Amino acid sequence: MLNKTDVFCAFGDSITAGGLWVAEVFDSIASYGIKVFNCGVAGDTAYDSLRRIETDCLCYNPTVVSVMFGVNDIEHWLDPDEPQKELFDSLIKRYKESMEKVVATFIEKNVKVIVMSPPPYCQGEFFETKDFRCNERLRECVTYARQVAEKNNCSFIDIYNLFSQKENIKNYYKDDRVHLNAKGQRMIAATILQHLGFENEIKSDEDFDFSTLNRERMKIETLFKEIMYAKHDTIDKYCDRLGIKMTKEEMLKHIHDNINSPYPYVAYCAKKYVENIDDLDNIKNELILITEKMVDNTIKE
Repeated sequence: MLNKTDVFCAFGDSITAGGLWVAEVFDSIASYGIKVFNCGVAGDTAYDSLRRIETDCLCYNPTVVSVMFGVNDIEHWLDPDEPQKELFDSLIKRYKESMEKVVATFIEKNVKVIVMSPPPYCQGEFFETKDFRCNERLRECVTYARQVAEKNNCSFIDIYNLFSQKENIKNYYKDDRVHLNAKGQRMIAATILQHLGFENEIKSDEDFDFSTLNRERMKIETLFKEIMYAKHDTIDKYCDRLGIKMTKEEMLKHIHDNINSPYPYVAYCAKKYVENIDDLDNIKNELILITEKMVDNTIKE
């Protein structure tokens, strides 16, 4: 079990970044004096995360981190019927190598690591679409994530199996079939709490609600993540998709001026980036302060 000297960080992609499961974990263990930070960035991969691991996660001085990547690493939108086996193999290879580097970086800093496999892709549950066989590739990620955990004596949580064994898996997913709905997020929160030794803090759906202070903290956290989403090469990926050759600064202005673009969330985050990038340090400090306040207030209660 963690104690009041611990800092828990969740490091991952959009399943972490937009994950209410991280906020629920914080609400559940703040009274123990444990600080929790969501260090996920939408669209991220294990490979890309290596560029931000110092500035976005280790900056909080974590003692324990969870690491969950995979769905973007295997590029779930690719058509497996096209002749790209070499590409698929290279993506899986890069995932394994990158996960090893991510875990090694944390261990070198004496941070305990919880390796988590990615959840399955909810293929075909909502729409009659072509089966892109994403789960074939994701199962390879599960295998390698487990191997990386075992190799480094880290604990492992099989999130893929947690959901794949459910009879009605669609009940836990949003319509995009990638991201989890509130019910699915609560499952991850309960699994993490149990793994950390806080089984008694797991609440039923009827009993749980975010604290007022945590809701305020989540607003600041959301803004921070929107800025970071734009900052960490997402703008470059946007340029590639549209086939536009611009500098990052020119692209930011282009998106800011064309908010109704083909990629509205990217455009929205770019707008937030343009408006707030000069104030990023203050926003981050505000997030740290409200996190500490939440812990202090909860302990006093």
